Amino acid sequence: MKKLLEIGEIVKPQGIKGEVKLVPYFENLKAYKSLKRVIIDGQSKEIVGARHDGSGVFLLLKGISDRNTAELMRKKMVFIPIDEAEPFRNGYFIVELEGLKVYVGEKSVGTLKEVLKTGSVDVFSVKGDKPFMVPYLNKLVSEIDLEKGIMVLDPNVFEEVVCYED
Repeated sequence: MKKLLEIGEIVKPQGIKGEVKLVPYFENLKAYKSLKRVIIDGQSKEIVGARHDGSGVFLLLKGISDRNTAELMRKKMVFIPIDEAEPFRNGYFIVELEGLKVYVGEKSVGTLKEVLKTGSVDVFSVKGDKPFMVPYLNKLVSEIDLEKGIMVLDPNVFEEVVCYED
Protein backbone atom coordinates (compact mmCIF):
# COMPACT_ATOMS: atom_id res chain seq x y z
CA MET A 1 0.00 0.00 0.00
CA LYS A 2 1.27 3.48 -0.85
CA LYS A 3 2.10 5.76 2.06
CA LEU A 4 -0.33 8.62 2.48
CA LEU A 5 0.37 12.14 3.70
CA GLU A 6 -2.29 13.81 5.83
CA ILE A 7 -2.70 17.37 4.49
CA GLY A 8 -5.68 18.70 6.43
CA GLU A 9 -9.12 18.26 7.93
CA ILE A 10 -12.46 19.30 6.46
CA VAL A 11 -14.16 21.51 9.03
CA LYS A 12 -17.37 22.58 7.30
CA PRO A 13 -19.25 23.08 4.06
CA GLN A 14 -18.76 26.48 2.42
CA GLY A 15 -21.67 27.99 0.55
CA ILE A 16 -24.43 26.05 -1.23
CA LYS A 17 -22.57 24.49 -4.19
CA GLY A 18 -20.74 21.71 -2.33
CA GLU A 19 -17.47 23.45 -1.56
CA VAL A 20 -15.74 22.40 1.69
CA LYS A 21 -13.37 24.28 3.98
CA LEU A 22 -10.14 22.51 4.85
CA VAL A 23 -7.90 23.43 7.77
CA PRO A 24 -4.48 23.02 6.10
CA TYR A 25 -1.61 21.26 7.85
CA PHE A 26 1.03 22.98 5.67
CA GLU A 27 1.87 26.67 5.42
CA ASN A 28 2.33 26.72 1.64
CA LEU A 29 -1.31 27.31 0.68
CA LYS A 30 -0.43 27.62 -3.02
CA ALA A 31 0.53 23.92 -2.96
CA TYR A 32 -3.12 23.02 -2.31
CA LYS A 33 -4.15 24.71 -5.56
CA SER A 34 -1.80 22.39 -7.50
CA LEU A 35 -3.60 19.23 -6.32
CA LYS A 36 -5.61 17.21 -8.84
CA ARG A 37 -7.09 14.71 -6.37
CA VAL A 38 -7.25 13.85 -2.67
CA ILE A 39 -8.09 10.74 -0.69
CA ILE A 40 -10.92 10.85 1.86
CA ASP A 41 -12.12 7.73 3.69
CA GLY A 42 -9.93 5.63 1.39
CA GLN A 43 -11.69 7.00 -1.71
CA SER A 44 -9.96 9.07 -4.38
CA LYS A 45 -11.81 12.35 -5.03
CA GLU A 46 -11.06 14.54 -8.05
CA ILE A 47 -10.63 18.24 -7.28
CA VAL A 48 -12.76 20.44 -9.55
CA GLY A 49 -11.73 23.73 -7.91
CA ALA A 50 -9.37 24.95 -5.19
CA ARG A 51 -8.78 28.32 -3.62
CA HIS A 52 -7.41 29.73 -0.38
CA ASP A 53 -7.62 32.79 1.82
CA GLY A 54 -6.27 33.69 5.23
CA SER A 55 -8.69 31.37 7.02
CA GLY A 56 -8.14 28.14 5.11
CA VAL A 57 -8.29 26.19 1.88
CA PHE A 58 -11.53 25.61 0.00
CA LEU A 59 -12.02 22.56 -2.22
CA LEU A 60 -14.74 21.71 -4.68
CA LEU A 61 -14.77 17.94 -5.21
CA LYS A 62 -16.31 16.05 -8.09
CA GLY A 63 -19.57 14.43 -7.05
CA ILE A 64 -20.25 16.88 -4.23
CA SER A 65 -22.54 19.54 -5.64
CA ASP A 66 -24.67 20.77 -2.75
CA ARG A 67 -24.33 21.82 0.86
CA ASN A 68 -26.04 18.71 2.27
CA THR A 69 -23.55 16.38 0.58
CA ALA A 70 -20.67 18.63 1.64
CA GLU A 71 -21.94 18.48 5.23
CA LEU A 72 -21.24 14.70 5.20
CA MET A 73 -17.55 15.53 4.70
CA ARG A 74 -17.29 17.45 7.99
CA LYS A 75 -14.43 16.22 10.26
CA LYS A 76 -12.98 14.01 7.50
CA MET A 77 -9.21 13.82 7.20
CA VAL A 78 -7.74 14.57 3.77
CA PHE A 79 -4.72 12.72 2.37
CA ILE A 80 -2.57 12.55 -0.76
CA PRO A 81 -0.13 9.84 -1.87
CA ILE A 82 3.36 10.66 -0.57
CA ASP A 83 4.74 10.56 -4.13
CA GLU A 84 2.51 13.53 -5.01
CA ALA A 85 3.65 15.64 -2.05
CA GLU A 86 6.58 17.56 -3.57
CA PRO A 87 4.77 20.93 -3.52
CA PHE A 88 4.42 20.54 0.28
CA ARG A 89 8.01 19.47 0.95
CA ASN A 90 10.08 21.43 3.43
CA GLY A 91 12.25 18.72 4.95
CA TYR A 92 10.97 15.27 5.90
CA PHE A 93 7.39 14.14 6.39
CA ILE A 94 6.55 12.17 9.54
CA VAL A 95 5.20 9.29 7.46
CA GLU A 96 8.65 8.98 5.84
CA LEU A 97 10.46 8.83 9.17
CA GLU A 98 8.27 6.29 10.96
CA GLY A 99 9.72 2.83 10.43
CA LEU A 100 13.35 3.94 10.00
CA LYS A 101 16.03 1.87 11.73
CA VAL A 102 17.65 4.04 14.40
CA TYR A 103 21.36 4.00 15.20
CA VAL A 104 23.28 5.75 17.94
CA GLY A 105 26.60 6.15 16.23
CA GLU A 106 27.14 2.73 14.63
CA LYS A 107 25.02 0.78 17.14
CA SER A 108 21.50 -0.25 16.10
CA VAL A 109 19.07 0.64 18.89
CA GLY A 110 15.62 0.05 17.39
CA THR A 111 12.97 1.34 15.02
CA LEU A 112 11.30 4.75 14.99
CA LYS A 113 7.69 3.83 15.77
CA GLU A 114 6.08 7.23 16.22
CA VAL A 115 6.75 10.94 15.96
CA LEU A 116 4.82 12.74 18.69
CA LYS A 117 3.77 16.34 18.00
CA THR A 118 4.11 18.19 21.30
CA GLY A 119 3.80 21.74 20.05
CA SER A 120 7.28 23.05 20.75
CA VAL A 121 9.42 20.13 19.57
CA ASP A 122 8.63 16.78 17.96
CA VAL A 123 9.57 13.69 19.98
CA PHE A 124 10.79 10.41 18.50
CA SER A 125 9.49 7.22 20.14
CA VAL A 126 11.90 4.37 19.39
CA LYS A 127 11.11 0.72 20.07
CA GLY A 128 13.87 -1.81 20.54
CA ASP A 129 15.50 -3.82 23.33
CA LYS A 130 15.36 -0.71 25.51
CA PRO A 131 12.54 1.63 24.28
CA PHE A 132 13.22 5.34 24.57
CA MET A 133 12.16 8.82 23.50
CA VAL A 134 14.29 11.72 22.30
CA PRO A 135 13.42 15.21 21.09
CA TYR A 136 14.01 16.00 17.43
CA LEU A 137 17.02 18.30 17.61
CA ASN A 138 19.29 19.22 14.70
CA LYS A 139 22.36 18.60 16.86
CA LEU A 140 21.07 15.10 17.76
CA VAL A 141 20.19 13.79 14.30
CA SER A 142 23.42 13.38 12.33
CA GLU A 143 21.93 11.55 9.34
CA ILE A 144 18.62 10.58 7.80
CA ASP A 145 18.82 8.36 4.75
CA LEU A 146 15.38 7.42 3.42
CA GLU A 147 16.82 5.16 0.70
CA LYS A 148 18.77 3.11 3.25
CA GLY A 149 15.92 3.40 5.76
CA ILE A 150 18.11 4.68 8.59
CA MET A 151 18.43 7.54 11.06
CA VAL A 152 21.71 8.08 12.88
CA LEU A 153 21.85 9.91 16.21
CA ASP A 154 24.96 11.58 17.64
CA PRO A 155 26.07 9.45 20.66
CA ASN A 156 27.23 12.43 22.76
CA VAL A 157 24.02 14.42 22.34
CA PHE A 158 21.95 11.25 22.71
CA GLU A 159 23.23 10.66 26.25
CA GLU A 160 22.20 14.21 27.22
CA VAL A 161 18.60 14.00 25.98
CA VAL A 162 17.45 10.37 26.02
CA CYS A 163 14.50 9.35 28.17
CA TYR A 164 14.19 5.57 28.56
CA GLU A 165 10.73 4.05 28.98
CA ASP A 166 10.07 1.75 31.94
